[in-house]
Amino acid sequence: MGSTSADPPATPDEHTDCRWQERRRVARDLHDHIGGALATARRLLVECGPGVDDPGRLAAAQVFLHEAEDHLRGLLGELVTATELPPLGEAIEGFAAEAAPPGLDVTVKITGNENLVATAHRRALFLAVREALRNTFEHAGASRVAVSVRTTRWWVHAAVEDDGRGFDPERATDGEGRPARGIASMTQRVEDIGGKLTIESSPVDGTRVDMHLPLRPRT
Repeated sequence: MGSTSADPPATPDEHTDCRWQERRRVARDLHDHIGGALATARRLLVECGPGVDDPGRLAAAQVFLHEAEDHLRGLLGELVTATELPPLGEAIEGFAAEAAPPGLDVTVKITGNENLVATAHRRALFLAVREALRNTFEHAGASRVAVSVRTTRWWVHAAVEDDGRGFDPERATDGEGRPARGIASMTQRVEDIGGKLTIESSPVDGTRVDMHLPLRPRT
C-alpha cells in the first residue's frame, strides 16, 4: 500500500452527497416497493373481513406480502454488504484520506492473509487502528505516520507510528486519574478480543502504538 496522497481524496461535501443520495434511495425503496405492497395487502385483507369469502383477494394479498418480503430481503442484503468491512488496507487508507490533515504523509503496509482473522476481531482491530490515527491527526502535529499490519498463522500485529509530538502515556488521563478516552478505547477494543496494546512515546521520537493479537491455528 502506498501513500494516501497518491489519489486526491473526496471532499466532505462529496461524501455527504453520496450518503444523502443513498439514504434517499433506501427511503424510496421502502416507500415505493415495500410500503406500497404492504398497504395493498392490508387493503385486500380488510376487504376480506368477517363474513366475506373472497379467495381471489386473499390470494392477491398473499402475492403482495411475498413481494414486500422479497424486496425487504434484497434491501437488507444490500445494506449488509455495504456495511461489511473492506480489506484492512482499503479501510485504513479510506479513513486516512478523509481525516488526515493536509500535507501529512500516511503510508499503509499490509502483509499476510488477513482472512485468518475472525471478522469481528478484524473490525475491532481496524477501529483500534482508526483511533490511533485519529489521535495522531488531532494531537501529534506529525509530518508522517506509518501503519503496518502483519498477519501470520499464529498472530496479527498492527502498528501505528508517527514522528510528531510525543507524550507521557502514564500521564495521559481524563482529569480524574483514568486513561484518556482515546487510549482507553483502543486498549479496551484490543483486550476485548484477547490482544495486548502498548504505547511508546517521547518528545524526540514521536509515538508508536503496537497491537498484538494471538490467533487460533485453523485446521
